[in-house]
Amino acid sequence: MGRLMETPQPGSIVLLGSGETAPSVQPIYHRFFQTLGTQPDVAVLETPAGFQPNAQAIAQDIARFIRQRLPNHRPQVRAIPARRRDGAWSTNDPRLLEPLFKANVILTGPGSPTYAVAHLKDSVCWDYARSSHRLGRHFFLSSAATVAIGRFCLPVYEIYKVGQDPFWSAGLDLLGDFGLSLAVIPHWNNNSGGDDFDTRRCYMGTERFERLLALLPADAAPTVLGIDENTGVRISLAEGQCEVLGRGSATILRAGATTCHVAGAQFSLDALGDWCLPRPDAGIAPTRWREFQARVEQAAQARTSEPEPPAQVQDWLRQRLEARAAKDWGRADELRARIQANGWIVRDTPQGQKVAPAYSTV
Repeated sequence: MGRLMETPQPGSIVLLGSGETAPSVQPIYHRFFQTLGTQPDVAVLETPAGFQPNAQAIAQDIARFIRQRLPNHRPQVRAIPARRRDGAWSTNDPRLLEPLFKANVILTGPGSPTYAVAHLKDSVCWDYARSSHRLGRHFFLSSAATVAIGRFCLPVYEIYKVGQDPFWSAGLDLLGDFGLSLAVIPHWNNNSGGDDFDTRRCYMGTERFERLLALLPADAAPTVLGIDENTGVRISLAEGQCEVLGRGSATILRAGATTCHVAGAQFSLDALGDWCLPRPDAGIAPTRWREFQARVEQAAQARTSEPEPPAQVQDWLRQRLEARAAKDWGRADELRARIQANGWIVRDTPQGQKVAPAYSTV
């Protein structure tokens, strides 16, 4: 049975079964943003797609989707171009991690699960992200990231594309410190193969997936959480509750039993295993835990003294106000783009036009 402890309380975790930029997933974002109680400040972590030449474009697509599909929430979206363990875009370079110190949502998804594990595990980036979550910020995970965060990670590409025999690799084990041993399987009901080719269970097919289940070590008592496409599961660790969002179902395989929860259902976190809330810093390198807290405090202080935009940007802001008053929306959008290209982002709020440094905004 779960037990609750003192604050700070960890944030929630949304696990998405598919489609972080699919129109059908828009209601899931909406429901999730409603639970935040504040303006979403989203950091998009590029690591799972870091091996792809278009990693930046993927982050930009996600940012564009969130801004265009959920404008009522006035989301702020920034990218973290930490793409591999070493080199110019290292997950160990604190200079790339600025958005983490301000964000209340960490979003990551498309790419390769095993690549994500290889380049995030034990990194500064992952310790900072976990620290952020322990302090009450939230994870929104999809695609490769949903698979990667389990204790057991399904090597989708290695099996489905390369043709290796079924096996499990070690995952990031995001929920291990909470007492849960999980394998998370998105695309649970995928049918892209049609009638001739079984692609359920994240493209493994049911027969091959049964072989995979037999390979899970019995002494680890793992729980398999399968999530249908166009579906999310929101795990609220502070409340000990889970909620199924979207169109489909969540399937839990545990101790030889199968349980299915349909869209809209809520169920106890106990269904995933015997869980607990650990010390906030449990499992995180002590120096990184302290570093992250210090950087968060610095970011909060900096927000109270943000620099003023230069005169040219202020003039464009004035012109944009005039264009909006004249309902010249094309001109207003043109000026918004010009302002952003010069390092500032403008938001329209009930209190009027607001501007702030863009930093790594995408």
